[in-house]
Amino acid sequence: MELELFLFGEETQKYCGEIFRRRFPQIPVKNSEKNCGEFILLRRLKPVEYWCIFDSRQEQVLQMAEHYHLRAMTCGFSSYNTLVLSACDEQAASVSLQREIYSVFGTVVEPGDFLVHRGSCAPEEALLLCAATLLLLGEGKEEFHF
Repeated sequence: MELELFLFGEETQKYCGEIFRRRFPQIPVKNSEKNCGEFILLRRLKPVEYWCIFDSRQEQVLQMAEHYHLRAMTCGFSSYNTLVLSACDEQAASVSLQREIYSVFGTVVEPGDFLVHRGSCAPEEALLLCAATLLLLGEGKEEFHF
């Protein structure tokens, strides 16, 4: 299955790009020069489908996702988001998947808590975007190492 990742925003490119390139060398990761927010577009080529992963506080990205009818996965700090930051310190964070999602491969990822070991000082928003993308790529393990 052919996939591509498009990273938008300086922090997303800085903190998520390296993680994706290391974990998924077979998936092209492209940085966008457009300054339209911090988010990730995941594209499956056959059949063509897009997922937009973003912080729900970014109204402009939400409007874009709605306008283009993209599958959206919101991240943030409240219970209405799909992926929520539960707890965080310098070494680790706990994120909670609030409802089941389908990975790009069609497998179900059940709601639950995931531990993220932080190897960098990535901001919480970038950490959530990375974790959400990994879940969509079928990395639904109980622990992630960044």
